[in-house]
Amino acid sequence: MRWKALSVAAMLAALLLGGCIYKGNDFTQEEFESAVDSARIDLKGALDDALEDLDEELDWEELQEELDEALAEVDWAEELLDGQPNTGHNANKKLYILLREGMADIELDYQEFCQALHTADWERLSDLPEEAKPVREYILAQDKTILAGQQSPEGKDEFVTITVYDGGYLKMQLNTEHPHLHSLKLIPEKFLSCSYRLTQQDFEYLMGTMA
Repeated sequence: MRWKALSVAAMLAALLLGGCIYKGNDFTQEEFESAVDSARIDLKGALDDALEDLDEELDWEELQEELDEALAEVDWAEELLDGQPNTGHNANKKLYILLREGMADIELDYQEFCQALHTADWERLSDLPEEAKPVREYILAQDKTILAGQQSPEGKDEFVTITVYDGGYLKMQLNTEHPHLHSLKLIPEKFLSCSYRLTQQDFEYLMGTMA
């Protein structure tokens, strides 16, 4: 493939568009604009050639298999129950664990909840046993976005359902209706949940919390 030509053209275009070459040389404005136009043409040609070669050489079925393998390795328990607060643009949104009992929710401290668990010791399963029955449900949630005119968040966004099953099993299911997870709708449903066999200690903790 012509990636070398593409990268060189891209570099030249970036330098020209950034004014680096113009500022460091005695180019006239007309010469500079002509160089930019030329670089744009070269970049477009190189890009067209590279994309054509890429489409011919890529094995899309193999690429999909590799993507599926990568998605299958995502461990949602490790990712979402690490006890760490939100960062980045969500840093001001507090995380919560809600114990759902009937029509009421009991709010638990997210960090304390996570620290009590030992997710690294959970056994990842391809699926739950057919006879497993749900016995308790938790929700991972965070504060809603504070809108203009609001002094504090009005409610919580629920984005993960954590269901405990008899026999010591657990399933985590991501909620793609959550605004920050909406893009996950592009991912096959089978990759948006994880099932586990819990340690006895963690199963007892989850069954005994707030009991």
